[in-house]
Amino acid sequence: MRATHALFIRIPDALKSEDKKRKIDIDILKRQQDELRATLYEAGVQIIELPILEKSAKDKDKDPASSILVGDLVIVIRGIALLTRPKKEPNAERMKQIATTLRGLTWAVHETPKEENGNKCVLEGGDVLFTGREIFVGIRKGATNVEGAMVLARTFRDFPVITLFMNDKNHPLRHHLSMVNDKVIAVGTSKEAQSLLERVEREASFRYKRITVDDEAAVGCLNVNDRLLFRSDTKDAKYNILQGSGIELWGMDVTELAKAGTPFSRHCVLIDADAGNGRSSAYNSLTRSVTKSIKTTLSLGSKPTNGTTHVNGASVKNGDALQKIPSLTYDPVQTNGASSSGYGTTDGASPSSVQEGNGTTIVTSVHAHGLALIADLIIS
Repeated sequence: MRATHALFIRIPDALKSEDKKRKIDIDILKRQQDELRATLYEAGVQIIELPILEKSAKDKDKDPASSILVGDLVIVIRGIALLTRPKKEPNAERMKQIATTLRGLTWAVHETPKEENGNKCVLEGGDVLFTGREIFVGIRKGATNVEGAMVLARTFRDFPVITLFMNDKNHPLRHHLSMVNDKVIAVGTSKEAQSLLERVEREASFRYKRITVDDEAAVGCLNVNDRLLFRSDTKDAKYNILQGSGIELWGMDVTELAKAGTPFSRHCVLIDADAGNGRSSAYNSLTRSVTKSIKTTLSLGSKPTNGTTHVNGASVKNGDALQKIPSLTYDPVQTNGASSSGYGTTDGASPSSVQEGNGTTIVTSVHAHGLALIADLIIS
């Protein structure tokens, strides 16, 4: 499944585990997130990282581990973004950051309302499984409800939306079912997983092959640009049977990420900035225009064919020098006294902006893969 960008939330120095029996090692958690980012980067994905939110002097409590699960906060499908509404209300500033960032990468950003038909809306990204052709949404107690599914269906009208009622209230739908590609579903052996699969096979608009994974924790996987990321830290993932199928397999240790939330795909949001023909054409035209009109000297990374990524002259492999991988961060830009959105780079480069006569500000920033400048059109 194609992606040009991946959105992450930077991990703070302390997190509160929602399961007291499972203590999270923050140092290992940060390293595993870095390794996930590096793997996606090597797959041709631009990394965008949202910063740690500042706290008031009165607020000394640790953030819950769920606060870094950006995949629960927003759903992005084919150029349309839907800000979700988890049962535990997320930080309003964080949602604003996500919305601002996605406006530069999608052609529409929607928000889940508080109520639908007079009933409270609950929608969590972990309960939404997009197959590439249709959408399954898990309905479970204390999480995504029917009203949330209705909002989902209204937002993504181009795809069938099928509800799956769940008995497991502790795990999201994607813990039990995951897409290997648009024709193959990975499924666990638990009673819940098998029950969900039966309903998928009965109600789906399309037919899917399946891979049954003995270890439920290993079901979650991530397909991006013909590369399949899966857990190599579990007993039996069974994904090796895909060797020679045209998918590059990449096993990862995500033990600490899993403690914060499973599946590990909830720790990022994949975005295809080229989706949506109308917006893509205008966006690419704007990018070319900015590239021609602004003379900027950039030291951009290149990716050789031997699997080693070179960033500003440094070789990066299997987590080495991860901090040198350029990533974009949310960075508010002030324009004539009004706050607008922009992106800054973490590798020391500063964004450039040009004020046009029509009141439009174009903000440019480094594209980590050296493919192009990213141009964000902001109406001030």
